[in-house]
Amino acid sequence: MALTDPDPAQPVEPRGSAGLTRAAVVAGALTHLAIALPPVLIVRALTQDDEGARSWLPVVATVIALLVAPAVGGAVAAHRSATRALAHGAAAGALAWAALGVTTLVRLVATSRGIGGALLTILTFAPIEIGVATIGAFARTSRTREVDPS
Repeated sequence: MALTDPDPAQPVEPRGSAGLTRAAVVAGALTHLAIALPPVLIVRALTQDDEGARSWLPVVATVIALLVAPAVGGAVAAHRSATRALAHGAAAGALAWAALGVTTLVRLVATSRGIGGALLTILTFAPIEIGVATIGAFARTSRTREVDPS
């Protein structure tokens, strides 16, 4: 058997063109969205008036949406991938960011609002989301490495 032939005893993971496992990337992105969306939607509903907007709720929701959600999503993607954990974490962050960005733009267009400021915000948050997801993936991989006893 040649070196490039897969071992018939080992299951083959379906991979995309970039060598990423789709299931791992999607699981990471869905985890990211599941953590980020509820606090943002709750805060949006609670802060319709000026008094609610001056509270700490928007700050808490922003921290969860920008830092906690992508880190956990990247860690989930890294955990579910057999190789290239950092790339899986970054791809999960990018997929979740794209989903959030597209739905935000569609919502703004559907309600006849301008998208200029929102588009700038979405593009500004892209490197943050992807970077934090990659850090989450790195934290997951560094935590699972075995310590060399020597």
